[in-house]
Amino acid sequence: WNSPLFNIVETHKKKYTVAGIFEGYYNHLAKAASLVKTHTGIKPSSSDYVKDITPEKINQYVEAHINIVQDMYDFCRAKQMTFINFLQPANFYRPNDSLFYSKNAQPISPFLSRIYYGFEKELSTRSYSYSLTNLDKSQLNFVDECHPDIKGYRYLADKIIPYIIPAIDSLKQ
Repeated sequence: WNSPLFNIVETHKKKYTVAGIFEGYYNHLAKAASLVKTHTGIKPSSSDYVKDITPEKINQYVEAHINIVQDMYDFCRAKQMTFINFLQPANFYRPNDSLFYSKNAQPISPFLSRIYYGFEKELSTRSYSYSLTNLDKSQLNFVDECHPDIKGYRYLADKIIPYIIPAIDSLKQ
């Protein structure tokens, strides 16, 4: 669900018919239509509906994400590749604070903050994972709850480089 583009080719590569191709992209068309309806106000955003979010669902999402990250690490290790995971900073989250969310938060923001807290807590035990949630938010110049502006991305890239260079240097040896 999170990355359907990754499996379209594999799932549908043997179906070189118009119907097979359509089947592969139907999911994307449906999601695009849903996005258009949300942005035009025809239907409310799913992020506005938070009544069925429970601590158990938050924990399930955190666990699923951690499992995906671990699988990616295991795959890379098996292929003798280096895997580095970064938890990006977000405007709605303050490091190690599951109750913080920004003043202009969407209804979903308190839940996202709890999810991020779970990510940070679980990933902190992994040697290949680094949290960047403590970066200076004034340098990131967020344009929304989780995306910096161009200067902010440059600042973020500059903060990632010190983690990547040692990994590259160790590969040279």
